[in-house]
Amino acid sequence: DFCEVTLTIIDNVGACGEGRSIAGTISTASGISVAETEVTLSSILPEYPRVTGSDAGGAYIFTNNASNAEYTIGASRDINLLEGVNTLDLVKIQRHILELELLDSPYKLIAADVNNNGKIQASDLLALRKAILGVSTSFPNNESWRFVDAAQEFADPSDPFAEVAEEISLLLNDSSTDNDFVAIKVADVNGDIDGLLQGNGLSTRSANAITLVADDKSVDAGETVSVTFTSRELAEVYGYQFTMDLNGLQFAGVEAGALAMTDENVGVLDGKVTVSYNDVKGMEAGQAEGLFTMNFVATEAGQLSNMLASTSTVTRAEAYVGESLETVGIEIAMRGEEGSEVAEYALLQNEPNPFKATTTIGFTLPSAAQAQLTVLDVTGKLVLSKTIAGAAGYNEVVLGREDIRVSGVLYYTLESGDFTATKKMIVIE
Repeated sequence: DFCEVTLTIIDNVGACGEGRSIAGTISTASGISVAETEVTLSSILPEYPRVTGSDAGGAYIFTNNASNAEYTIGASRDINLLEGVNTLDLVKIQRHILELELLDSPYKLIAADVNNNGKIQASDLLALRKAILGVSTSFPNNESWRFVDAAQEFADPSDPFAEVAEEISLLLNDSSTDNDFVAIKVADVNGDIDGLLQGNGLSTRSANAITLVADDKSVDAGETVSVTFTSRELAEVYGYQFTMDLNGLQFAGVEAGALAMTDENVGVLDGKVTVSYNDVKGMEAGQAEGLFTMNFVATEAGQLSNMLASTSTVTRAEAYVGESLETVGIEIAMRGEEGSEVAEYALLQNEPNPFKATTTIGFTLPSAAQAQLTVLDVTGKLVLSKTIAGAAGYNEVVLGREDIRVSGVLYYTLESGDFTATKKMIVIE
């Protein structure tokens, strides 16, 4: 028979005075500003929703908003999927799942929920690996970034998923300028994104490097080629990733060896193969073991050393070593058969490094030639000078404490013809 109707009368902005501002900032949990974030202001009023972007300082503002009205603010930034993301994040998420090393903030937990189902589980690892390998160009049911109301306090920081506030709601009476968001880069749980946003690049890699070694050989067009990789020292390596550029080869599969590499660890792209592998317990493979074998079909005749190389063109070449998960480089070296030629000069990282008793320095030469190896301490004082009759292809020199009678950081240089290269080694007592 009757009903009650509530009629709200709101100032038409500008007709009865100046409108109100709604503003805030967007930054990571550590306070680094995030620019180029799309911020949307919604209301039932005409001319809404309105959209703006955050500036270089992470700030955004909407001016001339009516008082006594309700508004909702949301943010979105769905670009650069793998910005700040790598296999190290896989290692850390897996360690959290197995309760070996728990992620220590609600924002890291939200980042680890790659498929946005409110849980951290193996399916997140699978989705993340596909993205790292370049097989997937998006995260399932998720964007590249998530944004949480900075004023939110989590009742249980170890389980934030039931109460993640990704919008800010307010009844505007006066200008409101503290509507801040915490920006979370999905899948980045080690904070690489902070350095990228500040222009500092990814986590600094040390001068050390892991070297994967395979035998060089000549191949004919149509030949099926099996390439088995070994390494002198993979102890305490918890993961690695790299891109393998192919020239005249087609990838035909991977076989496990000392490492449980499967097709899930490999992405096949146009003329490239991407690799991402992690082991939560740390690898223990030694130098004599075949780590894994990759099979190829040659589309043209050539030398293997000219047909494949480790690069960072898609997936950045790096490995993660020790309990501190130090980021180091990863390289591929081809060990030449007698009389064969390799693609170029190369000086490899000594293995193991750091070392106490002995270490091995590998290098390659395009043809037989004399090489000079020198070792200097940090002050430039000569520690060792050694002349080597180098063969074409892969060579190595074993140094012991009888050769190097000092400890600490040293630099070794190889010279042959016009080629000169220097790397760092560490000798410990």
